[in-house]
Amino acid sequence: MKIRYIIIIFLTCQIGRMTAQQLPFASLLRNQAFRWNPGMSATTDFLEVDAFYHKQWFGFDEGPSTSSISLQYPFIYSNMSLGIQLLNDKLGLLSNNEVGGTYAYKIRLNRDRPSLLSIGLGFSIGQLNFNSNKAIAIDPSELADFESNRSLSPSLNFGFYFSSNPQIKVDNTHKSEVYFAGSLNNGLIGREINVFSSELSYSRSLHGYGLIGSKIRITSGDLVEPYAWFIYSVDNQLINTLVGVDYHFKNDLTTGLIFDSANIFGFRFETLLNNRFLGDGQLKFGMTGLLSLGEEVKDEPLGLQLNLGYIFDMSLYR
Repeated sequence: MKIRYIIIIFLTCQIGRMTAQQLPFASLLRNQAFRWNPGMSATTDFLEVDAFYHKQWFGFDEGPSTSSISLQYPFIYSNMSLGIQLLNDKLGLLSNNEVGGTYAYKIRLNRDRPSLLSIGLGFSIGQLNFNSNKAIAIDPSELADFESNRSLSPSLNFGFYFSSNPQIKVDNTHKSEVYFAGSLNNGLIGREINVFSSELSYSRSLHGYGLIGSKIRITSGDLVEPYAWFIYSVDNQLINTLVGVDYHFKNDLTTGLIFDSANIFGFRFETLLNNRFLGDGQLKFGMTGLLSLGEEVKDEPLGLQLNLGYIFDMSLYR
């Protein structure tokens, strides 16, 4: 039937794009980077609790969306940190629920200028589901052919992070910080989806992530941060690259611009709020507005990222 072929084509196209969508949409807020690079778990002395939401292509009901809750905890006396994340990623009629944890060990390289090398290991386990309730067919019995193998699928990742001065926001003795990071992520077990008795494979291939950037203190005391990151797949080679620049005001406000190779332009801001009810902690709020410039999504070009969190300086307990 015509509707049947439409469903097959739609789902097959989604599976074909899975190589680029296997890993959830990467947040443009750096505090979320530990989910793809465990070496970036709590790289400072701050405990962080975050809720993150991303929605692409507003107006399209089944557009990609990602939501997560995470915790990063630094053990300041042990030079290590832990991270935990719960995540839900949706793409069309497919969704992936995932839970993961990270561990990072920190090496202080220089006492005079406290540079940092952090090496981390992460593990996650996810479940892929197909939502047949939202599929449409002239003959409802055809939907019975949609089956999803809901077996759990683990992934393992390794990463490192280097910063020449991770405390530059509070360290006025130095004028710049240079940082770079890299990680590898590989699915340990592939997953299969049965569509109209045709088996389609969803197997997470080996991915690499890279990040490089710098923070430069200007005369006013504010910081300018240019950066670039990329995603690389062994199967599809370079998947995505992104360049951006942030401006960090001394009053805990950050604004920035980004542009990536998928023709997505974004403007973002992040701010820290103090309140007597929070004690020594701070409430954090970030938002990124996204505009897709590609011709194929010109009717629904807008996207949004939101981040709400709480941070607390653990060094106060030293």
